[in-house]
Amino acid sequence: MLMSLASRACRGARSRVSTMMFSSMVSFEEDYEGVASLSPLSQLGGQWERSTLPNGVAVVSGPSAASAVVLVKLEGMGSALGPPNAAFAAKAMAFKSANGLSDLKIQRDLELSSLTPHAMVQKSSFVFAVEGLPQFAGQATAAVAAATLRSEYVPWEFDETEASSAGKREVEPLTAAIEAASFGEASLMAFRKGGAPSSQETYDFLAANVASSPLTVVGVGASHSEILAYAAQAFAALPPRDTKPT
Repeated sequence: MLMSLASRACRGARSRVSTMMFSSMVSFEEDYEGVASLSPLSQLGGQWERSTLPNGVAVVSGPSAASAVVLVKLEGMGSALGPPNAAFAAKAMAFKSANGLSDLKIQRDLELSSLTPHAMVQKSSFVFAVEGLPQFAGQATAAVAAATLRSEYVPWEFDETEASSAGKREVEPLTAAIEAASFGEASLMAFRKGGAPSSQETYDFLAANVASSPLTVVGVGASHSEILAYAAQAFAALPPRDTKPT
């Protein structure tokens, strides 16, 4: 059934090829510190191809590279739309136990394929990314999809990570004012008073955005047809969503 959905999604996807800079294809707000293959993103050139799945999920791929990166970007998010500082809690729990797999199993599978996971909070978006060798692009997509389409958090695991303390940091009034001025008061990166979110609040915040926010799958180091097939298999069953120019 899933493969059938993926096949139909690939056939129904709209595509275009572009030689524009990557930053004009996808509205990244900043480079990804720690993700060597994508830093600096704004300076990556070459030919980039974009497709849109029937449900509005965008799929973008770029030139071949020595290493592959597959990422999912949820856009249009803001702290005002959810509990205070939930994005930081979600970041801490990005590749923890989910979907019937323990944290140890998830990390071991990543290590066996020499894959490195990342989760990033930006001004109005949340990013899951996995990087590794090009031959493991399929596994990277599966890992990033599992983090995006995850089950609820394990409460004790949530409590034992920094997720449970998200939002509890002490921030001087001047620092808070600078953050608000830099990122905007509704930005995910601006500290909000109100304490740390619960595991359920954090999960609900992420799940709501996965269900409706503009979602872009980006692949570097693999062909567009491969990334499109992987994305269709993982995300074609998501509800339709509004899209916006990126």
